[in-house]
Amino acid sequence: METNWWQITIGTTADREDILFWVLQNFGCQGMATQSQGEEIVISAYVPTETRSEAELQHLALTIAQDYDITDIKWESIPEEDWSFSWKQHWQPDPIGKNLIIYPAWIEVPAQIDRVVIRLDPGSAFGSGAHPTTRMCLEALEEVVSPQTRSIADLGCGSGILGIAAYRLGVKQIYSADLDPLAIKATRHNWELNQFPSEDLVVIQGSLGDLPPVEGFVCNILAEPILEMMPGFKQLGEWGILSGILVDQVPIINTALQAHQWNVTKLMRQEQWACLIIS
Repeated sequence: METNWWQITIGTTADREDILFWVLQNFGCQGMATQSQGEEIVISAYVPTETRSEAELQHLALTIAQDYDITDIKWESIPEEDWSFSWKQHWQPDPIGKNLIIYPAWIEVPAQIDRVVIRLDPGSAFGSGAHPTTRMCLEALEEVVSPQTRSIADLGCGSGILGIAAYRLGVKQIYSADLDPLAIKATRHNWELNQFPSEDLVVIQGSLGDLPPVEGFVCNILAEPILEMMPGFKQLGEWGILSGILVDQVPIINTALQAHQWNVTKLMRQEQWACLIIS
């Protein structure tokens, strides 16, 4: 059955993009594109109609208006085909970090390329690599994984991009977990798109408690669920990469990490977002 989507459009200024991204992600949006229009921007975000009612959209609009003084908010229901077309309009090959590059599934990869290619079709799942939190996680993976890394877990895998990058960088076994069945489907699809052996990926619809012990883990979600899962991190892996954290939330996260015998070995920042490498 074809999925219909709410397309939410918000007119605002560029300095509000990051905080609105966080609000929309927390609401359940599974993709976002931004267009510049002079000094202003228009944000388009997408959420399946089956997961959010129009009354919830009205409440979201009221909250954004009250908290951020933004009233230019509209929404409409669109079919899957239009959602996919919108993504393709805004998404081009994207170099990240020292050696990685993300190639959309619909764009041919050149025969000669000097970067490690990640093929990606986000489908119905969040995670195209465009947001600062994902970019920092990819850069952190370049630093901490190698062909000697046995296994990693990706908590909140979304499109599967972080597990795919880790595998491209030499990790032998990937465990990906997400509560969203659309993310499970997208992760498997993108793994196949990259023509990886199926036995090197285990995808679980679940969370931390459903994963086996691994060498390291990456968790790009939000500060609140990271805090909730933190007591189980020591049983999961020897090191971790955490993001989806606002810069002003870092002290709270760091205090909790210290209480659970973790040390922050590197703090990365992009715009209003932070990424922590821990061990």
